[in-house]
Amino acid sequence: MLLPHCLQLQSCDIRITTNIYNCKRCKKCDIAEIVAVCEKYGVNVVVATGGTLARRAIVDIRPKGIIAVACERDLTSGIVDVGEMDVIGILNDRPNGPCIDTKVDIKKLEEAILFYLGGD
Repeated sequence: MLLPHCLQLQSCDIRITTNIYNCKRCKKCDIAEIVAVCEKYGVNVVVATGGTLARRAIVDIRPKGIIAVACERDLTSGIVDVGEMDVIGILNDRPNGPCIDTKVDIKKLEEAILFYLGGD
């Protein structure tokens, strides 16, 4: 799963940077719920602050498929970059504008994971 860093609240004192597991799970943003879902299903998570980091993670991890959370522009260019690899794109909600305290529908993340796992 590829996530943007903007899912974490800017006001948080503990920066997840590129490691979502730095989260202290205060539940003020979606990160704690994302960690719980990924742990439940054993999903690798990468926080990518740009295309270069995302591409490097894909090469290093070599996933069967990618669940990517981002804005429309980043999803479009990212999907083109990965070629024939399966990608499920989930748009992040931007109630405060782009790249500021964004949110993601946790149910959609879990549905995407279940799709890759072949479950319902």
